[in-house]
Amino acid sequence: MLKHQFVAKQVLNRIDEKIYAEKLPSIRALMDEFQVSQATVTQALRQLIELNKVYVQENVGYFIIPKKQIPDEREEIFDFSTTSTSWTDFPLDSYAQCLEIALKNEKNELFTYGAVDGNHELKKSFQKLLEEEQIFARTDQIVITSGSQQALHILALMLKGTDSILIEQPTYHLMVKLIERLNLSYITCHRETNKVDLATLQKTIERDHPKYVYLMPRLHNPLGTTMTEHEKKVILDYAKSMISILLKMIT
Repeated sequence: MLKHQFVAKQVLNRIDEKIYAEKLPSIRALMDEFQVSQATVTQALRQLIELNKVYVQENVGYFIIPKKQIPDEREEIFDFSTTSTSWTDFPLDSYAQCLEIALKNEKNELFTYGAVDGNHELKKSFQKLLEEEQIFARTDQIVITSGSQQALHILALMLKGTDSILIEQPTYHLMVKLIERLNLSYITCHRETNKVDLATLQKTIERDHPKYVYLMPRLHNPLGTTMTEHEKKVILDYAKSMISILLKMIT
């Protein structure tokens, strides 16, 4: 174990044991405590910042990021009237820390337009998250938008003339409003609470030939349900077969 790793580990232990409370000792004090150089302490603190354990305030010191306290007694009532984030649960301290780092490191790029398909480094981060879910994609296959509404709007603009879109019933309420606002042609397919009627879905697609199909495989809004692995695989295989047919027709 390198010296700075040892120092970082010891600081974490002291944080867990409440020896260090809200703020870490000064760099000079840490040098004296662990009998190491300033460079070693600085490197250890940098590691703790990367681990999101502490954050720095210039000319003030290094502060401990508090862990969210989970109350022993939970509320018996859960409010599902809105999908907005509860600001009482929002990690404002961590968010402020990220903004401070961004302002410091990316100040020349913060107020300029980036790549239209999203920041490359952010796409690489999403790529790793997707791989953890066994979803593999190249970064050029990932497009980052400002929320799902923008993504749906871009897809809707691809429709031409009599092209139609297939949506579930029920479906995401903002998708319905988007269809109404753009006066799009659409068809529906009933989505049951605990399953997807794959046969009816396939017949509807083959009968009406929608330009694209909007489905929610996981955490359906508003039902809150998720398709089974079998249902997702059947839909994926069917989509691949349809693409093969279209490619043959084009060529």
